[in-house]
Amino acid sequence: MKKLAHLFLAVLSAAVLLGLAVPVASYAQVFNTPGTFPVGANPTGVAFNGIDGTIWVANFTSNSVTKLQATTGAFLGTFYVGLNPIGVTVDLFNTNDIWVTNSGSSTVSRLRSSDGALVATYYVGASPRSLVSDGTSVWVANSGSNTVTRINISGGYIVGTYPVGAGPYGITFDGTNIWVANRNSNNVMKLSDSTGAILGTYAVASQPQALVSDGANIWVASYNSNTVTKLQASTGAVLYTRSGLPRGPLAIVFDGVHIWVASYADSVITELDAATGAFEGYFVKGGNPYGLAISGCCVGPNVWVTSFSGNSVTDF
Repeated sequence: MKKLAHLFLAVLSAAVLLGLAVPVASYAQVFNTPGTFPVGANPTGVAFNGIDGTIWVANFTSNSVTKLQATTGAFLGTFYVGLNPIGVTVDLFNTNDIWVTNSGSSTVSRLRSSDGALVATYYVGASPRSLVSDGTSVWVANSGSNTVTRINISGGYIVGTYPVGAGPYGITFDGTNIWVANRNSNNVMKLSDSTGAILGTYAVASQPQALVSDGANIWVASYNSNTVTKLQASTGAVLYTRSGLPRGPLAIVFDGVHIWVASYADSVITELDAATGAFEGYFVKGGNPYGLAISGCCVGPNVWVTSFSGNSVTDF
């Protein structure tokens, strides 16, 4: 399969957005061998830990997360969390802990990356979906209570809960502000990273499900309309909407050059040029792709995609 040819590490990009100095030598040099690897039942979210070169997969029906070695896909462990885990992220700038949303128990599990031990459990809003770290706090989108919860990383306490639109599913950080995709309101909101106050609300296509920042822009995948919308982060202005994607865009990531979109209903991964929005390629991925992550350092990062009905994760 096609490899990504660039020098942009997903982990390193987050550090750049946060204005943090991260020595490249501190990250694992990852040169992946493409393959498909079994995980738990109905895998959803996936995240790459650039500190130790591992992949973490949330298994919805198994109530667990699976840890794999990114270079080989080797199985490193299964660790149980709350009910129906969906989202997973890594706190790369403080503790290197793994954070998981448990939609069925309305909690967030915090695991130690080295051995998967449970560090803490936080009660958040109803049906938490996705989450993101800004380097100081972890922000959680609660789809069942129309709120976002902010958890202080170093202190391990709830800072606050803030109202957003109906059915918040996706959440991202652009280096300055928090962005939330409100699936049932057909809009995205920009929140102040310091106060949680709503700074703007911007209409997008039907059922925005996931979103990602490229540093200057916000990319939104809308499930019902099969589109991706690009907004200017500073103003919220819609730059364009790319239509005609395979059905059911559910996840979206940025690799530094390209935007990758997972379409659940058609089981296809779409590659877009981040500069122009042009279609770069399609990759058929059976088993209802659900989550996406980028791994690698410095040469040839890879795309990881979970297969919800295939009980696996694929690296290509």
